[in-house]
Amino acid sequence: MDRTMEIRQQYNQQTGVSMSRGKNGHLDNRDTLIHSRDAVSTGAGAMIGFSLFGSSTADYFAGGAVLTLVILWLSTPKVFDIETQFSYFEAFHQNKYNRFVRLLTVWPHYLTVIVMILGYSHHWAFLLSTIYSIYFVMADTSLVGITAAIGASAVYPLAKVLIDQIPNAWEYALCINALCWTCQLCGDFICERKLRPVSFSTLFLENYVHTMLMAPLFFVIELSMALGFRKNMRFLTGKTHR
Repeated sequence: MDRTMEIRQQYNQQTGVSMSRGKNGHLDNRDTLIHSRDAVSTGAGAMIGFSLFGSSTADYFAGGAVLTLVILWLSTPKVFDIETQFSYFEAFHQNKYNRFVRLLTVWPHYLTVIVMILGYSHHWAFLLSTIYSIYFVMADTSLVGITAAIGASAVYPLAKVLIDQIPNAWEYALCINALCWTCQLCGDFICERKLRPVSFSTLFLENYVHTMLMAPLFFVIELSMALGFRKNMRFLTGKTHR
């Protein structure tokens, strides 16, 4: 039996949470808050609105970036089912070196995103930070989700300090963000190649939402499991880590 299928069945039996998949093994695209066609039309309309009523070009770019992220999240299958998302993420991140790279780059990645947007627009950066915090609490109502939300909220004032104290901070943030992406994608491509033999472009698209939205929460979940909490997820990491 395929190892991923075995993990999936094992998870379903012990938690009762269905990890539904399409024929290609991905999360079922029918379980989304909005469909792709709605996402495209909504995004196009909003971008036209930004171009007509935006106060500046910077606002236009910052708003467009935030809107793009939100639409991607809303069109992600089971975006609020964190157990399903985490188990799917874990199934393809079993190598201990790759996991270490992920944990090392998660929060710097999030911080640099906020810094880059803050370099263009303060209110859009604040809105994005707020969206992260709200999502973490909605996806996980336990202390884990609340902790992740507090961390996400704390990143905004930290990013503001960096912007105020470091000239062209967003340029440094861009370089660090690109480095984080490179490390994560190379880790997946090299260390997890046997689990998921796909092209680099496919790997990027599959990891985008997990990296951009869920990774900070996954980090706190990993930490809580290391401390003996979240026993409903512990068996997954305990049986799949190498």
